[in-house]
Amino acid sequence: MAPGKSLNVMQRERFFDDSFFKEAWEDFDRAVQQVLDKFDNRGLKVNQGSRSECRDVYSKIRSNKIDEDLYAPRLSR
Repeated sequence: MAPGKSLNVMQRERFFDDSFFKEAWEDFDRAVQQVLDKFDNRGLKVNQGSRSECRDVYSKIRSNKIDEDLYAPRLSR
């Protein structure tokens, strides 16, 4: 950066709590939930508290069933 210039950085909320990403996380959670509903019978529900566990289960499903129709569907707008 050139001398005499500065960049102000404002800390917002934690990443998962930041309202800027709220809609993206909701879309992601819905897509993961669809895969869990189809391939996992434990009744896991994706929410902020369970997101890490659900993501781990989702990754295991993808690893075990790589050739099946399991990828999170693309959302069309």
